[in-house]
This record gives sequence, C-alpha cells and structure tokens, in this order.
Amino acid sequence: MERRLKMDNLVVFGPGWGGQPSSVLLNPLLGRFKGLADTKVVKYPSNGLKGLREANDALWKQFPHEILNQYRRTLYIGHSMGGLVPFNNKWGDLTNGYDGVIALGSPFKGAPGAKLGSWFSKSAEEMVPGSVALDSISRILNSVKLPLLSVTGTFDSIVPDGRFSESDFFYSRADVTEIKIPTTHVGLIYSKKVADHIFEWLEDKWK
Repeated sequence: MERRLKMDNLVVFGPGWGGQPSSVLLNPLLGRFKGLADTKVVKYPSNGLKGLREANDALWKQFPHEILNQYRRTLYIGHSMGGLVPFNNKWGDLTNGYDGVIALGSPFKGAPGAKLGSWFSKSAEEMVPGSVALDSISRILNSVKLPLLSVTGTFDSIVPDGRFSESDFFYSRADVTEIKIPTTHVGLIYSKKVADHIFEWLEDKWK
C-alpha cells in the first residue's frame, strides 16, 4: 500500500454471534462512515461457533499492525460478541493498531442465555458469566489505554443493560464512555440515534 493512506480512516466492523449478513447494508452508522470520502469501511466476518481467541487470531491476520498503521486513524466497532473480539488478544498492545473501540451491546460480564448454546458453540461457552475467557478479557481491558465507547440498549434481553454490559474497568479508567439507548440488542446496530451518539463521541475524541 502507498503511504497516501495516511490521509484515510479505516473502520472495521465486527458483527455478533450470528454474523448479521445484512448489517453493513442497513446499518445507518456504517452507511454514514461509507459516505465519508476519506474513510474505508470493512466488515470482519464472524463465526459464532468458534471461540473468541480464534476470532481474534483471524482479525489480526486480516488487519495486522502493518496495515492498520498505514491509515491516519483506525476504529473498531463490534456488536455483541464482536465487541469482545479485539480484547482476547495475543498479538500485542491494541493501542499500536486501533485509535478507538466501540462496543454495541457487548457482554463484558457474559450473557445470561449463553449457557443454552454452550454445548455446540465455543464462543457461547466463553460468554457464560464468570468464564475464564471473560476474566482474561477483563484483565486486558484494564491495561488498554485507547478510548472505549460502550453503547447499551435499555430493552436488550440478550445482554441486559447495566448488569452484563458493564464491567469494573468502566469505573477505574478515565477514557471509557457508556451511553444507554432505549432499544433492543439488534436495534443497537440499526438505530439512527446510536449513530448520532457515536459521531458526537468521535467528534470529541478525534477533534
């Protein structure tokens, strides 16, 4: 790649457990990013049957530091399980790659219904509250310095707002913002209000 990419922004979108195949086309947030002449939007494919570590390996192989560093600014947006993927990390400090992470309804403390799918899905097993994987993610979050925005839905029945989407690091780090929106788990990726709040946050962080 040519160094002119330093003038561009890269947005990587990580969908949740089911992959939401239509979310790039219908998502008003990604649509607004796509409308920016200097911003490239790519969707990182998700496979909920595999574990978070396998998903993280695939993410960093597709977007290693050498590629991310060629962009002026890089942003990772993850919905549900997709918001946990960057933090199950063995490829080095996340701050060397991304300039910010946005998690939409991500189960930092697990998902109550994950146990139902744990017998056939490794990632569901890892999202059972109190799992070893979630403990590991919590430790990594405590050491990451980049800005983090967590958007939660007050009508989210998959990852209940306030009890499972929050984590202790939210209160021990200065550069963490949490926004609560009156919507459902799926509604978080299709809500115009979510898109408006995210762009306000970015204007403050990237001004």
